[in-house]
Amino acid sequence: MDSAFTLSIDWLAFTVLASNPQETMKALGGDWNRAKGGFRGYPLSWVKTDGLRGVGKLGTNAPRRPNEIHVDLSGGLVAALTLDQIRVLLKWVHAQQGHVTRIDCALDDRAAAVSVSTVRDAVSAGQCVTRAAQVRHIVSNLTHGDGATTGETMYFGSPQSQTLLRTVSNSRVRNRRIGRSMAPGGNWNSRRIGPNSVPAHWPP
Repeated sequence: MDSAFTLSIDWLAFTVLASNPQETMKALGGDWNRAKGGFRGYPLSWVKTDGLRGVGKLGTNAPRRPNEIHVDLSGGLVAALTLDQIRVLLKWVHAQQGHVTRIDCALDDRAAAVSVSTVRDAVSAGQCVTRAAQVRHIVSNLTHGDGATTGETMYFGSPQSQTLLRTVSNSRVRNRRIGRSMAPGGNWNSRRIGPNSVPAHWPP
């Protein structure tokens, strides 16, 4: 029987040096279009869109390092890659004297077996083992109609932490908009963890 849990990479960002935009876009594949503005401080940028699946951005020509290229790939694009394709891409980044600046992993609980409220209750009961100094709980509600809750998120750690964990409950409306398969009750839960920095020698 298929597992209700799916583990995937939800975001990938990296910077490379000895390369040019065309070589990088070729390594990434797909169609890239020149953007009108810059990106993350890089005056020149290109964008890759793939319907509802995600967005890729590439920036270069920064005054401090004209040959440096930075790439952000959102979850929709990265999730479509196979493990072998990701491995090949990371080896290419390493070969270009580059390094990963961000990589987020997502564990989707499509059967909603462990709800955000269950996690919240465990934290309140002292059953959470973590180095995080703080936990934040955010609830989203509709401003019109019955004011129904549309989602919940718990953050373990802070944006300044080496690692930030998010536990998210996604509503039926959001699921339908982004094309996710839903649990019988219309909700699914997700855990996302991402380090703020990764050693430049990774992958091995």
